[in-house]
Amino acid sequence: MYPVSNDFITAMLQPVLQSKISGTINSVAFTEEHILRGSLKISGQNAEMDNVSIGTAASKELEITFLHSLGLTRTTLYGKSISLTYKLKLANNTYEDLPLGTYIITEANWTLRGIEVTAYDVMSKFDKYFDETTAEYPMSARPYQMIEWVCEQQGVEFGMTEQEVQALPNGTIYMEYVKGTAQTYREFIAYLAAACGCFAIIDRTDKLIFKRYSGAQYDSYGATERLTGGSFSDFMTRYNAYTVQDFASGQNVVVKTDQYVGLSMDLGRNPFLNSASKAVLRPNVLTELANINFAPFSCRFNFPPIYDLGDCIKLTGGIGDDNPHVINYFAWNYNVALTLEGYGKNPALAQAISQLDKEISGVANFTDLMATGYITATNRNEILIDDSKKKVLVSMAAQSSKIAEGVFTCMIPIEVTEPGSVTFYHELGFEPLREETVDLEVGEHIVTLHDYMTFPAGVATNFRIRVKASEGFEGTVDEFAARSSLLVPSAQQATFDGNIIIDEEAIRWNITEPTFKADDETYTLACQTPIGDTLSDTASEYSITETLFNTADEFMRMLVRYIAADRVLEDMETDRALEEEVAGEITYRATEEESG
Repeated sequence: MYPVSNDFITAMLQPVLQSKISGTINSVAFTEEHILRGSLKISGQNAEMDNVSIGTAASKELEITFLHSLGLTRTTLYGKSISLTYKLKLANNTYEDLPLGTYIITEANWTLRGIEVTAYDVMSKFDKYFDETTAEYPMSARPYQMIEWVCEQQGVEFGMTEQEVQALPNGTIYMEYVKGTAQTYREFIAYLAAACGCFAIIDRTDKLIFKRYSGAQYDSYGATERLTGGSFSDFMTRYNAYTVQDFASGQNVVVKTDQYVGLSMDLGRNPFLNSASKAVLRPNVLTELANINFAPFSCRFNFPPIYDLGDCIKLTGGIGDDNPHVINYFAWNYNVALTLEGYGKNPALAQAISQLDKEISGVANFTDLMATGYITATNRNEILIDDSKKKVLVSMAAQSSKIAEGVFTCMIPIEVTEPGSVTFYHELGFEPLREETVDLEVGEHIVTLHDYMTFPAGVATNFRIRVKASEGFEGTVDEFAARSSLLVPSAQQATFDGNIIIDEEAIRWNITEPTFKADDETYTLACQTPIGDTLSDTASEYSITETLFNTADEFMRMLVRYIAADRVLEDMETDRALEEEVAGEITYRATEEESG
């Protein structure tokens, strides 16, 4: 729990809370009066729903809608920061602040009801390509030196002292990083956290910290302090083994203890657990896993967001079980509720019926992970982004053996010389998925794109990003600058199938109004404005402007081929003999068309 005063705790346990919100967005101050009611939500998760995990680098998400009364202008919000503070009124009528952190905007949509913003905490700064060709990282060092170096690279402060890191499992041991294992700085952090038996988060002061499951302090709450009764499992999640790939042998090894029954955790490929001192590192991680002894739960409170991932509580009274619970997920909706959840499995009722089965299951999970297709791509030529047409920025193809959910990530450095907006069009199988627009000022920017899509089974499917800018915008993506990755389970990069894809856009065109002459009179067919992008048009009416035909008879016979009979007879004034002759031909043509 974030350290607050006893007066704060007393106030938050009252049936009715009086609170305020303050903050800044792009240096513009705001309060709760500028926020659409019910739209402020902060959430975070550090594990899968059936697991308690180490070796994650969890990020918190902020969703908020600002009212137009705040006066935000249509400048670039992408990449800008939002800082939030919660203020709770105490019994003495003063307010105590609870920092909610700083978030970096990844998406902003302007709607009638307000500006819908999605942002993530500063952990997102580590979502950058780990370039081993230029990065002078410490190849061999203790954990503190390594993590401090990573934080310096991305401008994030490390919130632990060297003594605190040394107190972690393996915190004093030299480790080596193996090239080619981390794609991003965030993966580097996750691997290092796993080697220390921890997970990584960003604290309320925007600093990176490592948290462990052991040594936690518990806050206890009774039934009257819960909005709902809650849900509590009757088992404790425990681990007595984990699997990790050994780089030297190429085999998946199982590190275990037989002292108690437990689950097996899969740590996959971890460069630090393959260090020269792995014989010491690996048992220390297992010892830390033994401290995971929590019961899964779910509960809602009328609390401010005082808890972070990895904090522990006990819930008593009513259906409460008085067991320790660890928070693996939280979602706080301002003036609505705080939802807390803890995950896990029952070791006794897991699918595996023996320790050997558990080990095989762990290795099988790892094998599935290694079967995941990881496809990368970049742009081989310089790309000029302008308003001329949609240009292909990224194109990747994958073929999965089964229906699979793909995850796409791309980081695009853009040098902008003329400001404006850029729209990215996501397409799967050449069908549109979605599109997103960002505003960019003059200067250098890095645009990060994410997407999720479903790949069909057994079919090579193309995923691509096309880009087009607003009028007047000019920007450049250097060759080999855009780095993309596509993660698809049970998939591989699709081989060339002989098809060459060529894109060309046809501009929209209108039919020029044709004119007809009859004696000294002039007639013009007016055309409807095309609807949609189909290359077709319809003539709907005509008017007199200039001369084309020599006689009215020629004009009327020509008109019959294009205009409905009732329109001809209704709008044209001719002599009686010509009118009867034309009417007869119109009737004949209409009957012929209807019958055939």
